[in-house]
Amino acid sequence: MSCEDDAKDPWTIHEESANLATFVTIAKETIVIDFTDSGSSFSFSIDAPSSNIASYELAVSRVSGGAASDTLPLTSATSFPADFDITASDLASALGLDVADLSAGDRFNFVGTATSTSGDVADITNLNGDAVGPGQFNAFRFNTFLSCPFNQADAIGTYETTVDAFGLAAATFEVTAGPDENSVVINDLIQPGLSMIMEVNPNTGIGAIGRTPMADDFFGYSGGNINTTATPSFFFSCSGTISAVFQYTVDLGSFGSFGFAAQKL
Repeated sequence: MSCEDDAKDPWTIHEESANLATFVTIAKETIVIDFTDSGSSFSFSIDAPSSNIASYELAVSRVSGGAASDTLPLTSATSFPADFDITASDLASALGLDVADLSAGDRFNFVGTATSTSGDVADITNLNGDAVGPGQFNAFRFNTFLSCPFNQADAIGTYETTVDAFGLAAATFEVTAGPDENSVVINDLIQPGLSMIMEVNPNTGIGAIGRTPMADDFFGYSGGNINTTATPSFFFSCSGTISAVFQYTVDLGSFGSFGFAAQKL
């Protein structure tokens, strides 16, 4: 005779289908859509780790020139894993646009909703803090961009800051040629005379900046540095658009990561 009470065993409770989380994950095969290639797609797979998802609905909105569209239905799935290949044409159709209305540098924000076999509904608004962490690869909120092959000659010029969440960037600054054909130098962004090099993937437009001194101090704290983060930053040379997430650090530590964007004049 066992002294254990299975009804109260936390492991048994965990295994019951009613206690399984309504959760879906994403595995991305590509990160961006090549604006110059009509066959290019944002490819990813949606899976249900607990095998308890009845349906998954995906909606999308477009952010272009700082203006966001309404969020509209895009596609759905009822069996998992589900593979998706989203083209620029698919996005335009969902948003009631022509492909010609889209521009390199456009960002598309995706919002997923999952319904479990027991009728529970989950989206980004009712997940707990751990579930929305980057290590969980949740498929409830993610994005992609329309990108274009990087061309250094197109990237060079004067830029106007359009988003500066940290609050110290100059209104305008210069971008010059970097040490190789797939890099640029961002000059005088915060303090005159200081610059940083961005290395750009020629196929995706993803840019990377190592920790670089850009000011003597930030808000009175000595040693103002900037670098990109694990969140992709982009340089779209064909449209003259920078869309980045910068980390701002000083000698004592980090202020955190903040959005930054600029447009070529």
